Amino acid sequence: MIAANKFQTGFDQPKLCAMYVDKKLQGVDCVQTLSRLNRTFPGKDTFILDFFNDAQDILESFLPYYNRAELTDISDAQIVYDIQTKLDQKQIYHWDEVEAFAAAFFDPKAPAGRSR
Repeated sequence: MIAANKFQTGFDQPKLCAMYVDKKLQGVDCVQTLSRLNRTFPGKDTFILDFFNDAQDILESFLPYYNRAELTDISDAQIVYDIQTKLDQKQIYHWDEVEAFAAAFFDPKAPAGRSR
């Protein structure tokens, strides 16, 4: 697959596993371009062959985005279950539909209607 600059954002190909870089990358363009490989796929190993940039330049481009993380408030996992309870009560979905969606989403080749 060849991805031009216009595909740097909004482009999602989970099977993409290799990238050959032949131009100078820096800042947010560098992060967006190289992050195209971060999609998970079973058995996938990633590889980047960069003909132009040196490792320090790449590191400096990523540092503003990955040098630290902060949690400004306490997370409460119970919130997810509270939302599920409210949705269950409103009958927004049926569990067999959830299972069918999950089967189709995680295994698009699965026969329609198959549940796990």
